[in-house]
Amino acid sequence: MAATPASRRTGIANLPLHYGKVPPRLFDRMVKLAREIVIAIVAEFSAEEVLRRLSHPFWFQAFGCVLGYDWHSSGVTTTLCGAIKEAARTASPTLWIERPTTSQLTCCGKP
Repeated sequence: MAATPASRRTGIANLPLHYGKVPPRLFDRMVKLAREIVIAIVAEFSAEEVLRRLSHPFWFQAFGCVLGYDWHSSGVTTTLCGAIKEAARTASPTLWIERPTTSQLTCCGKP
C-alpha cells in the first residue's frame, strides 16, 4: 500500500545523549565488519553504490545497527564515519572511490 499524506506516521523521537567513547573492542569489530560489508557491496555492485547507500539516512542508520552500534545512541554518525574511514585506511585502495580531481569538481560545480 502506497503511503498517502494521511497515512504517513509523524511524531517526535526523544533520543538520549550519551557521553564518552565507544569501547575499543566494539570499534575494532565495527571496523572489521564495515570493511567486509563495503568490500562485498563494491564487488557485487560498485563503489558508487556504496556512496548511494551511505547517503540514504535510513540505510546509514541501519548500517550502524548492523555494525553493532546502539540504534538510539547519539554519535552514530561520528562513530560510523570513523569506522568506515578506518576500514578504508586498512583496505585495498582499489576497492574505494578515487578522489576527484580539481577539474572534475570544477566541471560538476558549474550550472
